[in-house]
This record gives sequence, C-alpha cells and structure tokens, in this order.
Amino acid sequence: MSGLVDVQALAITDGGRVLVGLHSKRVLFRMHLGDGCEEVSAVTVPGGILHLVHHPVREVAWAGTYLGEILCLDTRRGEVLRSFRAHRARIVAMEISPDGRWLVTAADDHQLLLWDTQAIGPDAADA
Repeated sequence: MSGLVDVQALAITDGGRVLVGLHSKRVLFRMHLGDGCEEVSAVTVPGGILHLVHHPVREVAWAGTYLGEILCLDTRRGEVLRSFRAHRARIVAMEISPDGRWLVTAADDHQLLLWDTQAIGPDAADA
C-alpha cells in the first residue's frame, strides 16, 4: 500500500473491493483485497474526493468532492456514471441509509441535503 499517504476517504463493497479517495493526486482508486492490493482502475476527479459511501445492495457508490459535487460510481467497472453539483462548497459529511434509499450530505455552504438515491443513481433520467 505504498504511495497512499494522502488517503482522504475509504469505502468497502460486499465483494471485497476497496475504494480509496486520494486528496492530493485527485484520483479515485479501486482495489481488490487479498494477499495484496491490486489496482484495478483509477479515475481522475477534479477537486479530490472527501467522502465515499457504498450502496448496501448494489455495486454503486457515491463520492463527495472538494468542489461540492456528488459522483455516482460503478464499483464493479471503476467508472463515474454521473456527476452533478450538489453544494456550493466542499462536502464535509456524507452517509447512506441502511436500506440504500437515502443519501444525506452536509457541506461548508451550511446546507444539509437529503437525496433519493433512485433519483441520483445510475438508473436516473438525465436532466
């Protein structure tokens, strides 16, 4: 795990994949657990990742960024499925409900927002 000195956020999937959000490199790595960690894919994310949460059932995660964006990630393929500006400042906290239906975010813009994951997930209609 050398080279990961600037880890900002972590999440783990039911399948044993680890999502690592890096601050300074502004890259999201997806890695496998096992005898060692193998880098599977890397996605450049402007502004850097501050928080990661994984859906309890689906292979989807959401990331909150320094720029106030929320990214919906396919954890199996290591791709950004959609992104949008959620806040006017960096996202400082993020959590998902146990059933995966709701995502809550808080940011330095002094807002606490509740999101329906079906509306901001991979199957949502583009606006």
